[in-house]
Amino acid sequence: MKAYIVIINRNKAINKYNENKRRAQNIDYDDLEEQVTPKQLDLFEFEGLHSAIKKLPDKYKDIIYLYDLMDVPVETIADLLHITEDAVYKRVSRARTLIKRLLEAGEKDE
Repeated sequence: MKAYIVIINRNKAINKYNENKRRAQNIDYDDLEEQVTPKQLDLFEFEGLHSAIKKLPDKYKDIIYLYDLMDVPVETIADLLHITEDAVYKRVSRARTLIKRLLEAGEKDE
């Protein structure tokens, strides 16, 4: 049951992302040039981050979605995944390291 809840949360996050992505496709970008600030341009890096997260193994992907994106407390994540709190922190650390490597590899490809 707990694993089912994790999967539901992950799918809801993906659905929300896709919904936002569809809305972004309907924007006239010519008008946006005048309105967008350099700080807002950093938001475009989110897509690269999302694709890096999608490439992670499921055990790391679930942790990142729960811990970083959904702000679920560590105790709850540990209970849901039947692991210790220390294991949650370790997986978060490993997932972030993998994401960093994937993003750096993506920059080298460009």
